[in-house]
Amino acid sequence: MEATPAPASLPAGSRPTSGAAAAAPPDEAARTLPGAAAPPPARRLIRVVTNPWLERLLLAAPIVVAAVLAWFGFFTDDPMYATGLVTVIAAFVVFHIFARRIPDAFDVLRVRGVIAPADLPRFDAFEGDTERLMNGRLGLLPGIVFMAFAIARFPTAAGGLDRFLVGDGARSLGRAGPLMLADMVAEALLGLALGLVLWRMLVVAVKVRELGTRFDLRLQLNHPDRCGGFRPLGDICLWNALLVTVPAIFLAAWVVLAPRMGYGTTYVGLHTAFLGVLAVLAPVTFIAPLWTIHQTMVREASRLRVEVEQLGQQIDRLSRDLLERSDELTPDQVAALARDVEVRQESYKRSEKIPTWPIDLGLAVRFGTSQAIPLLSLTGLSKPIVDAVAGLAKLVETG
Repeated sequence: MEATPAPASLPAGSRPTSGAAAAAPPDEAARTLPGAAAPPPARRLIRVVTNPWLERLLLAAPIVVAAVLAWFGFFTDDPMYATGLVTVIAAFVVFHIFARRIPDAFDVLRVRGVIAPADLPRFDAFEGDTERLMNGRLGLLPGIVFMAFAIARFPTAAGGLDRFLVGDGARSLGRAGPLMLADMVAEALLGLALGLVLWRMLVVAVKVRELGTRFDLRLQLNHPDRCGGFRPLGDICLWNALLVTVPAIFLAAWVVLAPRMGYGTTYVGLHTAFLGVLAVLAPVTFIAPLWTIHQTMVREASRLRVEVEQLGQQIDRLSRDLLERSDELTPDQVAALARDVEVRQESYKRSEKIPTWPIDLGLAVRFGTSQAIPLLSLTGLSKPIVDAVAGLAKLVETG
């Protein structure tokens, strides 16, 4: 799941040089332009998944499993189960977007100069450690736990292990036969894949948090991303939080819909409890990893603010000088001095607002919007919306 696949002739994870320099040997590429410096060494990108079989599982599992379950009609009479499967597939789509952004987010920090040059060797080791941790054997543990829960669901639904294995109920293995076994395998694979996703979410959150404590980070004034050059970190933490928000939306919807669609109140309490946990976990997943980055930006902003205010003092001195010496200065000198004040004022205005969070207004709005449905459901404000939709649907049917 590499962000930029490399040709076979290059080391895994490296980025090829584009243009004529790519076709020329290294010593010739350095002489492409007179006096040109030698090209920088290829940068290594983090690989989110190194095992090709696990990569195929994460890519194919949700789609293949959904197709198998749909083919055999496992959820034709169970809309909650069907929408749950759609939610799982949506979570995998969000994960693939998230996974593509991880290598570039860390690489951009290096390219922008956010990482101090003296820290670059340690940062390379940090990226390697991040990749090893994401792909280590410990990462299989959440997948195994989720597989166990997926398999345990079937005997629980049948009323016990004996009834599941040798009973003749609708949810027994004896009645459903190979179809039930196929369903178990499919859901176990989904459980494994979800565990792998969860582990990578956790590793990214921990590693983003470590950046603010292990490295000398350089805040960049007036950077176009309006976050001092740190927006890539805010971006991947947003996608990390969206992975939590996807199941929260499913739960929020069924807290309201379940009593209206024949499920009664059986699931309402359980869904509300899980929804409450996710409603707290989503902002924590978004903000907590960025807290150390925020603290670093605050320290940098305090240092830079001294320099900005020194510029303000210079503007004050020049303005006073212009006022006091207006009679003895020539028109050209007055114009030059006034222009100097204006230039410094513009520079002060650009530098006055120093960002202290790797989150801009756009990221904040996107995150707040994603939390609207779960929060509305928890507070009960979604009921009028659902009533209005139900009334509209009934009007269409009778009209």
